[in-house]
Amino acid sequence: MTVRRKHIPCFLDVELDLEDPSLFEGDIVLTDEQRAAVEGARGSITQKLWPGGVVVYELDPRFERSSRAMEKLTQAISDYEKYTCIRFRKKTANDNDYVYINDRGGFFCDFDHGTCGFVQSSSDNFNWIRNTGSTSTQNTGPSSDTSGIGHYMYIETSKGRQGYTARLEKRGVSE
Repeated sequence: MTVRRKHIPCFLDVELDLEDPSLFEGDIVLTDEQRAAVEGARGSITQKLWPGGVVVYELDPRFERSSRAMEKLTQAISDYEKYTCIRFRKKTANDNDYVYINDRGGFFCDFDHGTCGFVQSSSDNFNWIRNTGSTSTQNTGPSSDTSGIGHYMYIETSKGRQGYTARLEKRGVSE
């Protein structure tokens, strides 16, 4: 014996207002720190680091000498451009923010090539400064980076600020 069931379409015409104006984008609860970062407090970067979806890059000369590494990089860039809206272009003299691709493996940042995607935290009390050579005030910070010729990040602490914090954040790591 076979039982046949008839499916009867049922439509409910109710407009649900699920947007809560007190929440970020209507449905996301943010901490005060996250809200301040989103709203651009304390000089946070409020625009995209890679305007127009273009990732600017520079290759370490050692990387360029490896045909296998270049083949893999070319394929990776091709895949990103094929399957995403991201585009890549080589750095020019006018570019300040860019990715430095090297053969050292893992994450490496010497601040000689921009800020490596680090941004000022909205929850700290100091402003970070990218510098080369001596700091602008005597007896604060290094006289140079570890190589003696490159860049470093420092905070100005010539006036004591007990209990203050300084933090750089890496997008996707500290958020």
